[in-house]
Amino acid sequence: MIAIKTADLTQNFKRIAEIVVGGEKVLISRPKNENLVILTEKEFNKIEKSNHRNSSYQKVASVNKFLDDVTAIKNTDNILTDMDWDELANIRSQTNFARKVAL
Repeated sequence: MIAIKTADLTQNFKRIAEIVVGGEKVLISRPKNENLVILTEKEFNKIEKSNHRNSSYQKVASVNKFLDDVTAIKNTDNILTDMDWDELANIRSQTNFARKVAL
């Protein structure tokens, strides 16, 4: 990865664009550590695909956890009582809160 200043980007954009298209990532140094990275659309799409895949795995894990909770709560007759449904609703609200905080 190459690091440059903002002024270098504006003065040498064409050259820097060629470097990025050649496969190199470029970090643009900015004040207050608000740096940027330039990469190709192909690299960006790979990152987005990976993020989407991870998100899908997290959703499956959440569903499996919920099913485990249901299995743990239901009685021996495989019936969920009103109290069981309330407990599941409570678990779900805590899970959604934790997910929102993580975002």
